[in-house]
Amino acid sequence: MWEVFEGKALEYDEWYDRNEEIFVKEVECLKKIVPEGLILEVGVGTGRFAEKLSAIGIDASLDMLKVAKKRVEVVRGDANSLPFKSEVFDAVLLIVTICFLENPKKAVEEIRRVLKKGGYLIIGFVPKNSALGKLYEEKGKRGHRFYSVAKFYTLEEIKEILNKNFEIEQISGIDVISSGDFLCVKAKRT
Repeated sequence: MWEVFEGKALEYDEWYDRNEEIFVKEVECLKKIVPEGLILEVGVGTGRFAEKLSAIGIDASLDMLKVAKKRVEVVRGDANSLPFKSEVFDAVLLIVTICFLENPKKAVEEIRRVLKKGGYLIIGFVPKNSALGKLYEEKGKRGHRFYSVAKFYTLEEIKEILNKNFEIEQISGIDVISSGDFLCVKAKRT
């Protein structure tokens, strides 16, 4: 699905300028649960979150990486086959990216491989059943470039994707339109 972002990185990146208040809240939510150490953001996009959370980034979209490399260290790669040794990172971030993965369970298994024992997977996402999730899904049905290929998940579905590979330690959220429009999940590698 990453192909949808090719040629549109600047358009995507401008969303953060137009919605700075939301972005700041999302970063604050994530900062509360992101641990210290070597951190990787899978699906780094244009590097906005990685820059604020001191992470290196990986993305399949060359167009996104061209923008992100101005902010952070980046590598081109796929979430299902990360080009890193096993047990390297203290934390891996999946911020909004989970809704654009074709096989999120496989990606989570691969993320587990590159996490150190006791490392954390941090997922930031817009829940399907939130007011914002419903708005984005409606925009997708009307043909929005990005939301039309996104698959939104409930918290219960995220827990299912994590399965027995991770144990959720903390969940926090922010309000955008209504309560819990963006959730931050901190899950420890088992």
